[in-house]
Amino acid sequence: MFPTTLTDLWTLTASSIKTEAIRLALDSALFDQLAQPSTVEQFALRQQWEPQQATALLELLWSMKLLTRDAAGYQTSAEMQAYLCQTGERYIGDSWRFRYQSLRDVGQQLAALMQQTSGTSPPAARMDAGWAQAAQEQRALTVDRACDIVGALPEFPQAKTLLDVGGGPGMIAIGLTQRHPTLQGVVFDLPQTAAVAQENIIAAGLHQRLSTASGDFSTQPFAAGYADIIWCSSFLHFVEDITTSIAQLFNALTPGGVLVAVHAEIASNQEDAASVLPFYLPLMLRGRRVTREGELASLLCDAGFSRVETRRHQPFPMSPLTVLIARK
Repeated sequence: MFPTTLTDLWTLTASSIKTEAIRLALDSALFDQLAQPSTVEQFALRQQWEPQQATALLELLWSMKLLTRDAAGYQTSAEMQAYLCQTGERYIGDSWRFRYQSLRDVGQQLAALMQQTSGTSPPAARMDAGWAQAAQEQRALTVDRACDIVGALPEFPQAKTLLDVGGGPGMIAIGLTQRHPTLQGVVFDLPQTAAVAQENIIAAGLHQRLSTASGDFSTQPFAAGYADIIWCSSFLHFVEDITTSIAQLFNALTPGGVLVAVHAEIASNQEDAASVLPFYLPLMLRGRRVTREGELASLLCDAGFSRVETRRHQPFPMSPLTVLIARK
């Protein structure tokens, strides 16, 4: 028998075909076209594709469990319609394409990046495009997970103020505020990102309870004891001085307040590391920090946080993340 690693190596060669098939399906609104059952002939006629070629593509998507098939023809699976049909309430097609293209671009530049000094780039380089796609991803996949984590905290019902650090398009802060009738808060991020978050806050009708702030977190700290709960997701990958930023987070919490830090960490075993590294290699190659397992918890303890609880390999959209719950 072949070694498992060798089998996996060959399996990887097929991944590009699968991803390109999904991209073609999204670009051609295939999943919307197949929201209702359709024969190959009917579908191919609408798309102006050759029936034999369409059959091959549909069979591949069926094998990936994105479509079902029966006597009536092919149909987008009931489970995936909400995510892959443009009219679905949790549509992620644009977000998926953005993530795929970003990773593909880095992959094609790997040889050149190996010869490039991985100096720290300015914070604005974190993401210069795709905030609409990021909002789509947050809304569809991350908000419920974040609300489950924060909503289960015993401190949440009594919390008055929330600070979402590195909050991106603001959907997590919006979700938490919608679930707490009196919670008020701030989404903090880069200026162009905070502007997108403000638009989403207004669209959600929460501008009386949520606002945005931007700037350099290390030099523009929030007032001591500002927030009862701080949600900090992936932000610490991008800071210039992680020790200073953690100190600012500690300072911004009220006594008894809770920090929920959600970040990728490199696990000590190969299987868990393999689920994280492909997504975070681009950050590492650009000089960003991805801590090793246990390192961030240690930094939080050093900053004065007590009762640091670690929940490893929690399910999030791109890869499993480590959730750290730290109290002041």
